[in-house]
Amino acid sequence: MDRISVFMEEESLTCLRILHNWKTGKFGFIATKDWEDVTWRDYNREFTFTTLLSPIEAVGGSELLGMMEDYGLKEHIEHIKELIRAGKHEGIEYFHNGTMGISFVHCMHSSRLAVNNSLHVIRAGGIRRHNPGEDEKEIILDGLNLARAMSYKNAAGDIPVGGSKIVVVSDPIDTGDLDRIGFMAYCLDRTRTLTGPDMGFTPEHADVMGKYTRYVTGGTAGRLGPTGIAAAYGVFLALREAVRFRFGQNSLRGITVAVQGVGALGYALAGHLIKAGADLIIADPDETRIARIKREYRGKNIDVVEPEEIYTVDARVFSPCAVGGVITEDRIKDFNFEIIIGGANNQLSAKSREEEIELSRKLQDEGILFQIDWMHNIGGVLSGWEEFISGENASYETVKRKIEVICGDGTRKNLEMAEREGLTPTEMAYKTVESKIF
Repeated sequence: MDRISVFMEEESLTCLRILHNWKTGKFGFIATKDWEDVTWRDYNREFTFTTLLSPIEAVGGSELLGMMEDYGLKEHIEHIKELIRAGKHEGIEYFHNGTMGISFVHCMHSSRLAVNNSLHVIRAGGIRRHNPGEDEKEIILDGLNLARAMSYKNAAGDIPVGGSKIVVVSDPIDTGDLDRIGFMAYCLDRTRTLTGPDMGFTPEHADVMGKYTRYVTGGTAGRLGPTGIAAAYGVFLALREAVRFRFGQNSLRGITVAVQGVGALGYALAGHLIKAGADLIIADPDETRIARIKREYRGKNIDVVEPEEIYTVDARVFSPCAVGGVITEDRIKDFNFEIIIGGANNQLSAKSREEEIELSRKLQDEGILFQIDWMHNIGGVLSGWEEFISGENASYETVKRKIEVICGDGTRKNLEMAEREGLTPTEMAYKTVESKIF
């Protein structure tokens, strides 16, 4: 199995950096041994991310590439380079702790927005956990795609940081495992990233991690709490604007919306939709989530289908709110939807801006109105940023007003401009914010 972690463990290395200059196409490689025996629960008490933890040993350039090739990683590294190149990423930082069986991979997209921002953090993006048995190529692809989306999301939200994503590879992490959480806090601070909960990393994890670093938001103990509520509000406003644009009606009454995933974001979105008069078709592999919705909104028009059936149901609107990559070329022809507006990240199955635009055109050719997700699922990011910047003075009302302007008014303007210019809403969105990133 292709795994950088195996190479690093065998060679007693702790950090691998793959750096990329997208303007010149050049790559740089360096690997280091930064620590030996460390009690990670003591992070930011006995030592900080700037503390020398052991005599640093380093290897780089052609020598490092030769070593990885000896482990059969040549094709693997070339594949990762191609992914980085295709998305115009700045690279990845790969921290590995073999003793604890955890890898912390920081996927870096753009940092242009952070130039001279007077902050420690230069990028922002969530933490997502993957199981050790998953394909590392797919894990890194996921992280890079999410990092790229975060650059655009931060730009759309006028947040002065670039985009990144952290993918952690480990067994499930108990909130009482202070060594693993202390280690993640150390890596986070080294990456100069602001983060928050994503799949496999809960608000409760953020609460504990927040005792080690101030660069994590979205915990239950935070001033604004979990970010799913704010994110769902933005998606609801965008969906309502899309319905108004396509169908010419201000109300959602009589509109059937298929919601894929009723976790934190999907559950909150479902509440908004039901209160606005929409009928729902929902799907989620977690039966407890389904039961919660049915119990909470007893007597409302809510149909439940199996997860794979959600793509072919008869609904005017589809709202993906779970995993990414669900809009594939093969599925588009089977869709019965007229609008797709959802809260999931990276809904298009693509690895670059160009591939996303191609899929968005195929959707438009099928008569489906679609807007790229980073234009409207940014409520959580706005909430996390407000909590980080304002601390105890953070206000949800401040966040709510920003969401209404960016996700509601912004969606309406984007749809109208796209129509005037003969572009898909996704192309229009890229055209609007891209100059802020590159």
